[in-house]
Amino acid sequence: MNMKSFIELVKIPNKNYSIGKYPVTQAEYKAIMGENPSHFRGGDRPVENVSWHDVCDFCKKLTARERALGRLPKGFKYRLPTSEEWEVACRAGTTTWFGSGDTEEDLARVAWYYKNSEDETHPVGQKAPNAWGIYDMHGNVWEWCMDYRDSGRVCRGGSCDSDNRDADYCESSHVNVPSGNPNYRDRYRGFRVVLAPVGQFEGCGQDPFEIVAIPGRNFSIGKYEVTQKQYEAIMGKNPSRFRGEDRPVECVSWHEACDFCQRLTVRERAAGRLPESLEYRLPTSEEWEVACRAGTTTRFCSGDTEADLARVAWYDENSEDETHPVGQKAPNAWGIYDMHGNVWEWCMDYRNYWDWGSNRIVRGGSWYNSANFCKSSCDNIADPVTGSIGIGFRVVLAPVGQ
Repeated sequence: MNMKSFIELVKIPNKNYSIGKYPVTQAEYKAIMGENPSHFRGGDRPVENVSWHDVCDFCKKLTARERALGRLPKGFKYRLPTSEEWEVACRAGTTTWFGSGDTEEDLARVAWYYKNSEDETHPVGQKAPNAWGIYDMHGNVWEWCMDYRDSGRVCRGGSCDSDNRDADYCESSHVNVPSGNPNYRDRYRGFRVVLAPVGQFEGCGQDPFEIVAIPGRNFSIGKYEVTQKQYEAIMGKNPSRFRGEDRPVECVSWHEACDFCQRLTVRERAAGRLPESLEYRLPTSEEWEVACRAGTTTRFCSGDTEADLARVAWYDENSEDETHPVGQKAPNAWGIYDMHGNVWEWCMDYRNYWDWGSNRIVRGGSWYNSANFCKSSCDNIADPVTGSIGIGFRVVLAPVGQ
């Protein structure tokens, strides 16, 4: 492997990040961390037997070292890829099962997996790369990602493990969450790094503050409901009743949600990450429904039945009377999570009902509501001054004054 720099990177087309050309090797890991925990020893083999926390620590130390040496572009840092970033890099523009095609013969050209690995890792870069010149995206070692799912952190790509006796584990779309535990280590789990602008995502140890661009519209919306960790980072407090940093914030009033958006906008502008022409705010009710439906006309974004709803929502039939960490249910067709259930979401619009005053609209239903309240078309109203254990919010990024 011809290392042009400490970590060789590949720029992802039309994206604002680069990804490691290879999984991080044992030699690279030891140079930064001072140790090599791997079971299968070899300087050019991928490091393994590392936890999610271990690899986040590696990224932080690598960033600090490269900044001190003057080798890191201003405003950039190393971190783990998000699951979405990883899949974009893996597919390299393909839609096939693997980055190399649909058959096991195609997989064998690019991957060390159970049929050819002899149950051990191999030096990185020995198999063929994908169309963008990235190696070992399938097989060899599972690769840690930033994302949180089912009380654990996501891994992608499959491995050389002979117990994974199915090529499906190596598919571009396959997601693994090891034992629901980010402290988990085994000899088939490693990682690769991403180089990206500071603030593009919150980074290791924090929730990625991700947004999704809405097709054909001039706004983006939060991929997830605002979490308690994100709210506390901006507001300095966490009013939620159901505590958990990855759960949606609740017990926030409409005014507090608006204040959050204003403070987030100020912070991101001050950090140079947000142009003056854009701002964070709450969605309008119409924007919310467009994002929720994701092009569908059914009762729910996932279909018409309660079984369809249960795939995407925490509601009264499955919530066990509490909120749940964001992103655990399936997303809608545009990759947006928890648009149904978990918590109602504040919108910009107000509605007068007789002498009730100017109430604000909430959408989506919550953990305590029946299926009818979770429909894509359903809206409700709430007093904008008080919070509730069933109401949270997500943000929109849009042109100022839109």
